[in-house]
Amino acid sequence: MKLVLPIAVATLFTGCSSLSNNGSSGAYNVDQGKMAAVEQYAARLGVQVIWINPPRKSAPETGG
Repeated sequence: MKLVLPIAVATLFTGCSSLSNNGSSGAYNVDQGKMAAVEQYAARLGVQVIWINPPRKSAPETGG
């Protein structure tokens, strides 16, 4: 039970981070590395992850 809470918190933060709309749409900016790390951790705990809002990579800062 103690390990379920960190996963739930991480899921909430990951889901909320995808709510921001920075103008770049599409499936090409999904953070596959973060997804793999979360899924591996969940697999060790015997938990299945279903991605509703997958984590996205940070948009590069445009300097001018």
